[in-house]
Amino acid sequence: MAKPLGFIIDQGLSPIDGSPYVAILTLKSSNRKTGNMAQVWILRSDLNPVEAMSSGQDRSICGDCPHRKQDDGSRSCYVNVGQAPLSVFKSFKRGRYVSPTSEQLKAAVAGHRVRFGAYGDPAILHESVVSEII
Repeated sequence: MAKPLGFIIDQGLSPIDGSPYVAILTLKSSNRKTGNMAQVWILRSDLNPVEAMSSGQDRSICGDCPHRKQDDGSRSCYVNVGQAPLSVFKSFKRGRYVSPTSEQLKAAVAGHRVRFGAYGDPAILHESVVSEII
């Protein structure tokens, strides 16, 4: 089996509004600012991130962050949801990520830095998932 692109590390209903979300841990990054590191993407599992952001339904995963799109249409979030978050969402929908065993997850992150906030608020993640990664 080929090495997975990443893992589905959490999935459920948002504690913010009850909408479905998924948390994906990708294992590599070409981000020139952070360097190559594992990253956690928290996305609506039923809406692509561009649609969720445009309609305001990203509140499920971003909460009341002041950088979300405002009523006047302004948005100060630095994340371009049409790039990496959309790519991660499409890969998720194509089944490119697997749910890891505890051992697989620990091996994947061992010795690596993990960026929990690549997109979405990591505070909605189940504490047990975060504990296992750190």
